[in-house]
Amino acid sequence: MLTLAFVEAGLRVGSTAGWWALLPILGIAVLPYAAMIWLARRGRVSDRFVGQRSQRLPILLGVLVAVVAVIVILLAVGAPWEVSSLAVASAVGLIVVMVVNVAWKLSVHMAIAAFVWAYQLTVLPLWLVIVLLLAVAALGWARIAARAHTLAQVLAGSVSGLAVFGTYLLLA
Repeated sequence: MLTLAFVEAGLRVGSTAGWWALLPILGIAVLPYAAMIWLARRGRVSDRFVGQRSQRLPILLGVLVAVVAVIVILLAVGAPWEVSSLAVASAVGLIVVMVVNVAWKLSVHMAIAAFVWAYQLTVLPLWLVIVLLLAVAALGWARIAARAHTLAQVLAGSVSGLAVFGTYLLLA
């Protein structure tokens, strides 16, 4: 989902959109997720969603290092702020999730979904954003139905994603 937002941010820039979006997509979305799958297959974490609370902080800190590295590179090469600010918002969101998830299991899926949904308000027509709310609700239902989260965890994730979007608006 975050990949979509980076592509959209890149498209706002113009013809070099793909190149500006590529680094954050790889460094913030693809590589950290691939690392979690690799760690799960090696038995170093409980599963790709890191279900064991004691394993979360080191994983999230590693992802934060990757996100900060992406931000530093984007700023160093003079990437458009449309892309860089989204990377900074990703770091803020990760910090929020990290702080909460040390003690309680907030839905990261819902935090990202709510953020990306709210980001669509800056990109798509309002009617389409309203329709996309159904996809966010379906994801929340799926997280509860899969017994991955409680309703409270899904709602907390959604609220945190919307709060991070508010931070993004301050940056943009």
